[in-house]
Amino acid sequence: MKKKIILLVATLLLSLSVAETATAQSAGQEKSYVTSSMAKKITYYCYYSDLAMAIFADANKIVSGVELDKTINTLNKHLNCAEKFLLAIYYRYGMEMGYGVLKNMGLTPREIEVVQAEWKKDDERTAAIAEQKRKEKESGYLKLIEENGVFTSEQLSVQPKINIDLTAISMLLPDNPKSEPLNYWFQCIVSKDGYISLQDESDTLSYTDTEKAIYNNYIKGYNAFEVGKVEIENKQVPVNSNVLIDIKEARKQHEYNYDKILEFNIQKDKRLNFWYVLWNESNYNQRNLRCKDFQGLKSQLTGALNNCPEIKGLKDAQSIEVLAYERTLQCNFSEEVILPHIFEINLNDYGVKTKLNYQTCFIQESAFEKQDEVYIQLCNKMEKKYQKHPERFNDVSLYDGDFPYYISDDGFGYNFASEAYNISLLEKEGVYMLFNEQKFVKRK
Repeated sequence: MKKKIILLVATLLLSLSVAETATAQSAGQEKSYVTSSMAKKITYYCYYSDLAMAIFADANKIVSGVELDKTINTLNKHLNCAEKFLLAIYYRYGMEMGYGVLKNMGLTPREIEVVQAEWKKDDERTAAIAEQKRKEKESGYLKLIEENGVFTSEQLSVQPKINIDLTAISMLLPDNPKSEPLNYWFQCIVSKDGYISLQDESDTLSYTDTEKAIYNNYIKGYNAFEVGKVEIENKQVPVNSNVLIDIKEARKQHEYNYDKILEFNIQKDKRLNFWYVLWNESNYNQRNLRCKDFQGLKSQLTGALNNCPEIKGLKDAQSIEVLAYERTLQCNFSEEVILPHIFEINLNDYGVKTKLNYQTCFIQESAFEKQDEVYIQLCNKMEKKYQKHPERFNDVSLYDGDFPYYISDDGFGYNFASEAYNISLLEKEGVYMLFNEQKFVKRK
């Protein structure tokens, strides 16, 4: 009798346990629209698609390969992971293309309908949350506007645009600063009316004279032609905003065949007491050096040489080694401006190197006055000969070499980085300007 009672109790307890387990499993399944059958199809699809595996891992923030394999192998126990994967498919491909992906997974039309219904519900939830956040954000914006506050660049829907005249600013800089490249930062506020001022006026106490001149003359004032704006109820509202104005100098060292030392021979013109560079055009040209201002490089190096006191008394041809740096002035609110090059020059006298120091890299305007007069006289004579025998000359007005020649409409302008220096080059090349004809010619 006792054995029967014990057996009956055990059977009853086992039945209750099984019932509870079944109820728990049923409850767990009701929480997810993904069935065990769908989970198996997803597992199979991921095993044969690296992209699907990557999407699954990203959707569930899984970084471990071991954890990824384990999750996919037991996906029927991780149906929430399957839901995130299916949502990721939707947000990646959209409703129409997502349908094709689900079909390729092997889901039935009924299963696809269930998934798409969940996609639409998630869209509605996401839209509701986004709308709530938008209202909260715009409410905060309105409060900040009422307080005449200042917005950050991240809050703006339209960034301010500022007129920074870099060309004028470049005139404030020293002709040849050989120190470290400059970098000026101005933390400013652009008012909703377009007026620019510093966030903290006490910043000027630590400014150099150049920084003060830049700020007072080219930044401070009504220099914003478009102010910052925020979006409120689909309208762009002008506001006060913070801006960082960054004005800096960028330098790039010229090199040829990965060699940064450029070697030149220089010759002295005894008539003018003037040094000029004998350029090796086959190596050192604009294309090989990748120079933005090649004519400037040539004339500025010549100008630097003729401002070196160490070679004033030398007469014969010499050899020099040059480190040349191309400089540009840049700003985050305007186009860059090309600045004069700077150089490190060494005189190479049969292995004995002497550093040359120069004050400026510009050629004085008076350096070639006498030669200019002589050249103009030659041009006038050559023009008379051209008028009699034009067939004896080639028209080189559209010459595409290192020195492109052309005469402007008034007959007197030509596009050289340094007029005086290049007039001497024209004479050496046998090129003459015909002012009446408005062209450059060369004897055949």
